[in-house]
Amino acid sequence: MALESDFANIDLGAVRAFVASGREEDVHLDFKNIIDPALTRDDRKSFAVALSGFANSDGGIVVWGVDARPNTQGIDCASSLREVANIQQCLTRLNEFTGQLVVPLVSGVLHKAIPSTGTAGFCATLIPASDSGPHMAKGGEDRYYKRSGSAFYRMEPFDIADTFGRRRRPALALRLVPEQHGASVLVAVRNGGRGIAKAPYLGLELPQGFRASAYGFDGNGRFGLRPIGQYGTRCYFGGDAGTVIHVGQELLVTRLEATVTAPDGRPVLNALQRFQYELAAEDIDMITGVLELDITTA
Repeated sequence: MALESDFANIDLGAVRAFVASGREEDVHLDFKNIIDPALTRDDRKSFAVALSGFANSDGGIVVWGVDARPNTQGIDCASSLREVANIQQCLTRLNEFTGQLVVPLVSGVLHKAIPSTGTAGFCATLIPASDSGPHMAKGGEDRYYKRSGSAFYRMEPFDIADTFGRRRRPALALRLVPEQHGASVLVAVRNGGRGIAKAPYLGLELPQGFRASAYGFDGNGRFGLRPIGQYGTRCYFGGDAGTVIHVGQELLVTRLEATVTAPDGRPVLNALQRFQYELAAEDIDMITGVLELDITTA
């Protein structure tokens, strides 16, 4: 929350104080000139690099309309005010290009205008750290950047690979819950990872003596994932792009039924039943496994 608080506190007095104190750029703060409030090609490149670099690192704030020059230690610091001639036009263009100058889109980017005199003044941009990167700078760059110290650097191939590896990903697991002494089994998928599972998929290989219910998990035709096919002992379920399993949540999918039961309703089955499965979701590889249920002790 510190960056959000710092961003909220940037006003005209704060911008002037940056220059008066010779505020140094750092890992979370960058000063940039604006050549034209409509954003020239060079302005857009600077914006693209900032979007990529801050999102791929720890987030940061850009103050537009402040010139930064190296101090005696060689660190860029605020040296003079270069007011943007038309801050409303600049703000409009920043909002317009936020979704065009980086891939994938960085969520949570905020802009604000800081009036000075007439239509002139400054702008500020908050770029949060992202868990969905790495983010590539566009606008003629087509490169990945990160923030280190007071500058943006092109990411090396190992940096990019490492960033991909640190993305928050879902981790799916199948859960089977025996009911009625094993005469039926509820099927659920749990997400124990750190990212939302989008468009989940489940495939099941059922043991002899079981079938997938035609009436869903509640007996009224409700399915957590849409049935997409059943071939012999194999059945498949899938969700569209709007179907998600949130972190730490469980999705009931369907119910499995024993096809042969004794007069008292108990299943006529061997004690140990093996259920083979495969699970997948958007951006994660297929996983396979086997769950065993001891029906006689269910």
